[in-house]
Amino acid sequence: MNKLLEQARRALEANTKQGDADALATCDDVLQHDLNNPHAMFMAGTALYRMKQHGLAAILFNTASQLNPNVAAIWNNYAISLREYHPKDAIHLLRKALECDPQHYEAQKNLAACLGRVGGRDEAIAINTKLMAENPDDHDIPYNLALDLLHTDDWARAFDCYRHSEGNAQRHVRNYHADKQTPRWDCHAPGKIIIYGEQGVGDEILAAASYRLLNHWNEQDGGAREFIIECDPRLEGIFKRSFPWAAVYGTRNKGELEWPTEEEPDAALIAMAAFGEMSGAFDPDMWKEEPWLTPDPVLVKMFTDLLARHGDGKKIGLSWSGGAKDWDRMERTIPVEELGPITAIPDAVVVSLEYSDGPKPEGVLDLSWATRKGVDLDVTAALIASLDMVVSVPQTVCDIAGAVGTPLRALVSHNPPWRFAEAAGDAWIWEDVKTYRKKEGGNWMPVIATCARDIREGLA
Repeated sequence: MNKLLEQARRALEANTKQGDADALATCDDVLQHDLNNPHAMFMAGTALYRMKQHGLAAILFNTASQLNPNVAAIWNNYAISLREYHPKDAIHLLRKALECDPQHYEAQKNLAACLGRVGGRDEAIAINTKLMAENPDDHDIPYNLALDLLHTDDWARAFDCYRHSEGNAQRHVRNYHADKQTPRWDCHAPGKIIIYGEQGVGDEILAAASYRLLNHWNEQDGGAREFIIECDPRLEGIFKRSFPWAAVYGTRNKGELEWPTEEEPDAALIAMAAFGEMSGAFDPDMWKEEPWLTPDPVLVKMFTDLLARHGDGKKIGLSWSGGAKDWDRMERTIPVEELGPITAIPDAVVVSLEYSDGPKPEGVLDLSWATRKGVDLDVTAALIASLDMVVSVPQTVCDIAGAVGTPLRALVSHNPPWRFAEAAGDAWIWEDVKTYRKKEGGNWMPVIATCARDIREGLA
């Protein structure tokens, strides 16, 4: 048995798909002869977790933890198998791991990450601050710390941590030179500078608010820099129109760049880092002076004319689901049957801005061809620019609304994405935003009813 367990351990250490499969098969051989072997359960659970079979992994970790309750690694891995769907349960298990071994490094990191996801940011910040001082070369820690600090008013420290997190698995380091690593721009050196996005498209749109300020600052400095923007292909058209002073390429998702050789940059700047630099360099009121993206005027007129055929009332865009991950999606999704107070606003034309298929509230105008996932966001932006208001849970349409200057009424959970955190007030980067917050453990109906009442009174 020991020989087979050692064989499984070595297979796991390879950290490859084949190694995980071999480890799982070997652990199965052990468990056929010894059904209560916690070591085989632990390694089989680890292999299943890597295969994204989280439910099966959790069952094995649960049994292993009962058979061998004093092993921190079992509780830690049990927790990470639950954190996507059950982060609060994962926190409970990680505390058990730290009872077994208070210095268990991965359990400390995972506890801080899970606490941040459920709103326990003060403790998460304290843990990560300690870990960052002790382990300055671990890029995961400043990344998680940055996400938590963005929910506070300490954005300077948040973006400092973000800069130090490059190399984290969640961040894609883009290289633009064949023979060397593209140097990072320090926001002072002259030359050809490329700005590129690395997170979701909503974050890329938000970060683009800094581009016009960056250009303004460069012009004041004598125009010593030439800017290139590499963006999501869905943003290429609207970015070219909005930032005519830069060369724009929608090649962000391409492995190899098909650019003219003369476009090779001297240095690179990550879009969110640019946002951090500019938010520290400019008074927040400057961000609210004007929208930062310019939608296609022909498309805006097309949508304006189209919506006018459906009534003379105010045109309200509505989105009720968002979030890429399981826990986030649960926190950012409102059941369609609870949206009646919005869809029943007298004389309003309510337009669906949903990007995914599924049931829609009765009476909502479906223009999914302009909003579905993968569509050119020049089209979606033009639709949103033609509206009088957007009502939405946190998702990309909120960022587009801010970027094109359409008033936003945000419906958020008690633990929303960072730009809707309570420390942000009503999302200070946007001129006309009001945030409606659901209480922890509460339901959406009071939030929706209050929002609908305010809209009705505003229209009256």
